Amino acid sequence: MLESIVKSFEENYEIIMEGKLEDEIIDISDANDIRKAYKNLQYIVFDDKSILKKEIAGWEAIYGLLEIFVTASQSESFKSAGNNLEARLYKIISTSHRKVYEDVEKYSNSEYKKLQLIVDFVSGMTDRYAIRLFQQLKGIKI
Repeated sequence: MLESIVKSFEENYEIIMEGKLEDEIIDISDANDIRKAYKNLQYIVFDDKSILKKEIAGWEAIYGLLEIFVTASQSESFKSAGNNLEARLYKIISTSHRKVYEDVEKYSNSEYKKLQLIVDFVSGMTDRYAIRLFQQLKGIKI
């Protein structure tokens, strides 16, 4: 597959460098039938109900965590000092992310800076951790 793509790249080098190749290089290579087979297999494998349920649970966890933390970030209490809900949620964010937020990032827009902190924190989570944290924060699992 890789050899076929490299060969296709070499054969179409001029068109690629001019920015005129309108197809994906794999689609014009001899490997295009392999890709089609993988795409068909993908629909079979990823349409399995147990996989779909996990995928949906992951989406719910990610959107749920974003909602929890973004809502908390709109409060003036979203900082390390304090003992209310917003401060406690802030303290859940990893210390490395908070360090960057507090000492490194110099965005003039404080709302953007808070959202960047939250997105960096959530996007760095494993699926399993995100689901577990969401369940814990919602009181589903303690």
